[in-house]
Amino acid sequence: MYNAIKLIEKIRVDAGIGKKKHFNAADRKEKYSHRINLSIGIISLLVSSVLFYSIIQVKFVYGNIMSLALALLIMMLSWVQIYFNWQKESYEHRKIANKYLDLFKACTRILSYINDNLIKEDGIIKEIDYLSKTISEINKDSDTHSANSSDYQLARDGFEIGEEEYTPKELSL
Repeated sequence: MYNAIKLIEKIRVDAGIGKKKHFNAADRKEKYSHRINLSIGIISLLVSSVLFYSIIQVKFVYGNIMSLALALLIMMLSWVQIYFNWQKESYEHRKIANKYLDLFKACTRILSYINDNLIKEDGIIKEIDYLSKTISEINKDSDTHSANSSDYQLARDGFEIGEEEYTPKELSL
């Protein structure tokens, strides 16, 4: 039973790191989306201001050139936003992170059943098979929405310092 518990603990850690990694990726991509959208808004405001000024001051040639350059910049930023689709990517990463969170909780629940002797050996085998199959499916889902190494490292560091552990106060009813 020692090896079975170790296996469940390993799946639990993998699920916890996967969860944190994908939440980190979602936050990063959401930040990219907000920055691009804010830039587009600010530049659009500048373009409309320069065009308004150009209409009033017909001799303002640089305003027309600046308006054209800013309009091109808006177009490029919009294309980047459409191409990378960070808003949708952020949503997908959160979906995957929540699947890892569900698996993490299932591992915790099964470990507590084992510790309280509420589950027998044949039940443990079934649960391990279920957990292994589930993490494999989640890993396949996450292949199309990869996180980068900094997302992983942030998740790993957070897990190692105990961010996924409950304090005695949190455990008290």
